[in-house]
Amino acid sequence: MTIDFNMVKRLTLKDWQIHQKVIAGYVAGGILGLAIFGMPHAYTFYMGAVIMLTVTIASGFHAVSVTIINEKKEQTLPFIMSLPIRPIEYALAKFFANFTIFIVPWLMMMMGLIFIALFGPIPNGMLPFLVLVGTLVVANYCIVLSVTMMTESEGWSIFTMVLVNLLLNPVIMLMTSNPDFYSHFKEETMVWPAIASQILLAQLAVAVISIALVLYHQARRLTFI
Repeated sequence: MTIDFNMVKRLTLKDWQIHQKVIAGYVAGGILGLAIFGMPHAYTFYMGAVIMLTVTIASGFHAVSVTIINEKKEQTLPFIMSLPIRPIEYALAKFFANFTIFIVPWLMMMMGLIFIALFGPIPNGMLPFLVLVGTLVVANYCIVLSVTMMTESEGWSIFTMVLVNLLLNPVIMLMTSNPDFYSHFKEETMVWPAIASQILLAQLAVAVISIALVLYHQARRLTFI
């Protein structure tokens, strides 16, 4: 099966151009969160972390809602069917557009967070925990994106968003209660425990499987109906 990657690129860039101001807004919110996070106070640490988590999650879910759910509600299917494009090409364009809209603010915040942990007031021992929270958000987003693309249902999309966010706090609490993590939180030397590698591999597996499932599902579609 030959895929027209030029068409995929054009549709991806179209979504980026439409949402570039929104992306800039989320990046600005992330910078604000990083600035607060880097202050040497406990309450600013938590406030900055909450802002960064909120901005990262919102950037991805906003893109999913606008580029997939709203297009379905606004009945753009006749226009899509008029284009020389197949379902797999349209799916790839939506995946690349949504994933990059999410990953750009995420990468910016993760690089800033790592910099602050290494050179700022945050102890280096917290870095493995912070990295795993960041990759957990990516895995959750991949699940939401996959469900939304496969179902094109606002109800299922919202249900999945709520579910993965409800599971976010318990997972974070489990990690903070594990001595492999919290025993190093105040240390200036970073220690990467073995369980951190296991958690990271599990998160990456969830993300990759979610993406593979949705692309396989879309590749099997012969029409948009």
